[in-house]
Amino acid sequence: LVVGAAWLAGMTKNGTEMKTARAHDPLLRKDAPEPAGKTDGEPKAWSLATWIGMLKDAYGSKILLTIVLVSHLCVRFIPVSTSIGYYLRDFGGVKAPEVQAYKAVARTPYAMSPLFGFISDALHFRGYHKAPYIAVSSLFAIGAYAVVGFTPVGVLSLPMVLVGFVTMNMQMEYCGLLVRAKYAEKLKTVPEYSTDLITFVQGGGTIATLLSQVG
Repeated sequence: LVVGAAWLAGMTKNGTEMKTARAHDPLLRKDAPEPAGKTDGEPKAWSLATWIGMLKDAYGSKILLTIVLVSHLCVRFIPVSTSIGYYLRDFGGVKAPEVQAYKAVARTPYAMSPLFGFISDALHFRGYHKAPYIAVSSLFAIGAYAVVGFTPVGVLSLPMVLVGFVTMNMQMEYCGLLVRAKYAEKLKTVPEYSTDLITFVQGGGTIATLLSQVG
């Protein structure tokens, strides 16, 4: 995923987004004949690189890179919601019913999605209403990861640990929500490939989740 993100980030032309696939690929232009699944009597070749290139031309490399970094790597690859259970187990002195209650507290940001969406739509910073919130929430989350991750278990009080996990989950939900809203806007611009973009989002998220369980 990281290699794919770097590849997508570099595939621009003259520093600008490529135009849509219909303008560049004669096989995808509206005035071109449909290949009907074959080219010169042979089945039309398909590859992952070709498919991702089609999405890049249709929607732009920036949105694909953002989806990889946020939806795949940040939201799906980092299992914060399950990590708190292991942390509390090592913390000691926490009963099973209390663990469930603390997990619910740590996941409260996921119930605040409507509020996050309202704030980002109502309050803009220099015309931007997504990027500033992603940056700020990520900075707070980096601090929370550093404090909770590098402090020996038992040194921090339980309320401080919960604040850290709430901050981590808030960053995940806030960034995930804003990216979902952004690619929903992109789907309307080129609806012909909307199912392909959704497959890219969901398929990449599934792969990231599976990789997060390795080891």
